[in-house]
Amino acid sequence: MLVLPAWLAIVTLMQKAISCHDITLPSVISWEGCDKAEHTASFPRCSFGIEPVTTKAINATVERHVRKEADYDDTSSEKPDASDCDSDTAPRLRPIDASCDAPYVIANVVSYRCRSAWVGMHPDGAAWSLTLEINGGAKLRELGLRDLLLNDAAASKLWRLIRRDLSRQMSEVYTEDDARDRREELDTANETYQAFRLTSSGLEISYSHSVFGYSVLDATVPYAQLRGILAEKFIPKAKSPR
Repeated sequence: MLVLPAWLAIVTLMQKAISCHDITLPSVISWEGCDKAEHTASFPRCSFGIEPVTTKAINATVERHVRKEADYDDTSSEKPDASDCDSDTAPRLRPIDASCDAPYVIANVVSYRCRSAWVGMHPDGAAWSLTLEINGGAKLRELGLRDLLLNDAAASKLWRLIRRDLSRQMSEVYTEDDARDRREELDTANETYQAFRLTSSGLEISYSHSVFGYSVLDATVPYAQLRGILAEKFIPKAKSPR
């Protein structure tokens, strides 16, 4: 009798039954001197059609990461006394937000695209991601990019494809001189990325705007080009014709 991998039974159910709804936590305020920061956090809470203990573990892990990125639970500072602040200047509000989108599911892995943003003297934002391997029960393992790849040779192939896609995008959106200057960053593209995730169309790598500019933030390699690079279980099976 053919014995299927344990994760295969999990995945069959997850792909059929996944559904998510958005959770937005109430905003909380912290103080930095006479300025206040408003912390907001939102994330999907999903049902995967698998055992409740596993679903609970996945959702709790996502929420924990979002709260941490938003500094949501680090708000114990007290409001300063009015006499310590300039009465002619209203306190500056510095919003801090973190959120994740609904996940992509493949094999025994759920992959989330997330982001953080903050406003103040130096407003900015950052991409981040969370990719979890499910091993039954509450056993989860957070994966790094290298965990998805077959070997070191596969990693080298991947970064050649990533650099090619980044170079193509820069040629399309920047002048020749600007593109030439930014291409200097391609050599370290494997070191400067902020996040990765699996998507329905391929493997996505995200960068800060300080690397390749605001117009080139992500590079995606389609699954058709990832055979021999990604572990086979991460390559979606072609749909059979009806």
